[in-house]
Amino acid sequence: MGQKFPITGTGEETRDFTYVEDIIDGLLRLGHYEEAIGEAFNLAAERKIKIKYLADTINQLVGNNAEIKYLSRRK
Repeated sequence: MGQKFPITGTGEETRDFTYVEDIIDGLLRLGHYEEAIGEAFNLAAERKIKIKYLADTINQLVGNNAEIKYLSRRK
């Protein structure tokens, strides 16, 4: 047994989680180009992950058999 995993929204929302070392690598690489000074860059993994899938995976990894608890979206 365990506690239900709370999710705000439907769980169909997606996010792009990027490993911190990948961000650092990207920033260091940009430092080699003078053209990059003052410019904006979007460093990301380009892999959308559904929040529901992430919650299910976490529950499975920690052995939590409780379901997901869907909450109203925050204002």
